[in-house]
Amino acid sequence: MNTIVQQDPQQVWKQFEAISAIPRCSKCEDGIIAYLKKLAESRGLQSTTDGVGNLIVRLPGTPGYEDRPGTILQGHVDMVCEKNRETTFDFEREGIRLEVREDWLSAQGTTLGADNGIAVAYMTALMVGDYPHGPLELLFTVDEETGLTGAMGLDASLIQYRQLLNIDTEEEGHFCIGCAGGKETIGTRPFTREIGIPEGMQPVEISITGLRGGHSGADIHMELGNALVLMGRIMRDLSGWSGYRLVTVVGGDKHNAIPREAFLRCYIPSEMVSELSDCLITWKQTFLGELGTEDAGLAIEMHSLESENTPAMTPADQRAVELLLQSVPHGILGWSRTMPGMVSTSTNLAAVKIQGDAMEVLTSQRSDIQSLRDQAAFQVGSVFKACGFGVEYTREYPSWTPDPNSPLLKLAVESYKNATGNTPEVEAIHAGLECGVIGDKIPGIRMLSFGPDIRGAHTPQERVNIPSVARTWEFLLTLLTRL
Repeated sequence: MNTIVQQDPQQVWKQFEAISAIPRCSKCEDGIIAYLKKLAESRGLQSTTDGVGNLIVRLPGTPGYEDRPGTILQGHVDMVCEKNRETTFDFEREGIRLEVREDWLSAQGTTLGADNGIAVAYMTALMVGDYPHGPLELLFTVDEETGLTGAMGLDASLIQYRQLLNIDTEEEGHFCIGCAGGKETIGTRPFTREIGIPEGMQPVEISITGLRGGHSGADIHMELGNALVLMGRIMRDLSGWSGYRLVTVVGGDKHNAIPREAFLRCYIPSEMVSELSDCLITWKQTFLGELGTEDAGLAIEMHSLESENTPAMTPADQRAVELLLQSVPHGILGWSRTMPGMVSTSTNLAAVKIQGDAMEVLTSQRSDIQSLRDQAAFQVGSVFKACGFGVEYTREYPSWTPDPNSPLLKLAVESYKNATGNTPEVEAIHAGLECGVIGDKIPGIRMLSFGPDIRGAHTPQERVNIPSVARTWEFLLTLLTRL
C-alpha cells in the first residue's frame, strides 16, 4: 500500500492515514477506539478499556528486552475539529483529506489531527512492526481537547508501569518535564436596573478591539494586552464624569484565552460626546505606549446608539462592577525557582458576561505548585467578595512539578544526542497537560513529553513536518532500546 507521504517511516505514515480516515472529534472517539482494539486483537495483544473509554494495549518485551523495566507510551485519540468557513466537510462521517506540500503534511480546509494523531501512529506502528523494546503499555486516552476528562477519569489501577513517555509536545527537540495545574474562579452578582432613562443623555458604545490575544497559560509571559483590564481603566476615568451611567460591559469568551475585545455601553450627557471622542485618542496613545508590538493593532472606538433603550444599572451595582474590573488581578504572579525563565503562577481575567439580570466574571489561575494555584484563586475570590460578588471555584486540575534531575530525563537527553547529534531544550509549560493529571493519579511515576514539529494546531492551518516525524521516530526507537 502506497501512502500519501512517500518517505520513511512508512509504517508510521500508513498508520496515520488509517486513523485519519476515522472520524474522531472529542467525545466521539468510539470509532477510533474500536479500530485500535481490533488492531491489537489481530496482533494477539492484550487490551483493556476503563470506565471512561481509555484504552490500554500491552506489548511484551521483544527478545533480549523482556526483563527491562516497563514503559508507558501515551497519547490522546481525539482531535480538535475545525474547518474554514468555505470548506464543506462533515467531521462526523468523513475522513480527513490529507495533502503534502513540500516537507509538510496538512489537511484540505480542516484541522489535520496530527495533535495527537502522530502519537497514535507511533504507538500503532510499534504494535504492528518489528522494533526492539522492553515491555510496553500503550495508553490511548480520550477527550483530551475539551478538558482532559479522559486522563481525569483514568482507572490508574490498570496501569502497571512507572515511567511514561507522552508524545504530545509540538516542537522537535524540546523536552517537557512539567506543567501548570489550574483552577477557575467565577464571580457572579445580580444587578438591578433603574426605571426610565434620564433626559439629555446620549447612549454610546465604546469598543476595544485589535489586540493579539493568546493562550492564558502558554502566552501569559508575553504580557499581552487584556481588553477587559483596559476597559476597567476606561471605566475608572468615566466614573469621574457627572452623569455617566453604565448599561453593560462584556468581553472575552474562553477561560484559557486572554481577551482580545471588550464592549461598554453607557449613557453620557449629550454635550460630552465630543469630549469623549478626544478621550479615545488619549486612551489609545496611553495604552500603546505600555503594550508591546504584538498589540499594535489596538483600536478604541465609540459608536452612538440611537436605538438603545435599556436602563442603566443602579449606582450601587455600577460601582461594584467598576471596582471589580479595576481591582481583580491579571497576569504573572510569580516565577519558577527551578526552571529559569518559566512562569510559576498566574491569573487570567478571561471573560465578563451578562446572564439575564446577573453579571458573570470568569477567571482562571495556574501554577506548577498546587498551593500557589490555590492561593491565587483565593486572592481573586477575595476581590470578588469585597465587590459583592458570589464566588465559585471549579474545573480544577493538578500540576506536574518539574524534576530537572530525573534519571529518565538524563537518559532521554543522552539518547537524543546519540540519535540526532543535537542537545534538546528542557522546559516546562505554563498550561495543563495530561501528564499532570496522570502523575497525580500515580504518585512517583517518572514522565517525559516530546514530539515532532506541528504548527497551527487547533486550526485549519495545522500541519506536521515530515522529516521531523522521521527524526522523532528514530529518537523514540533509540530511547526504547535504552530504557
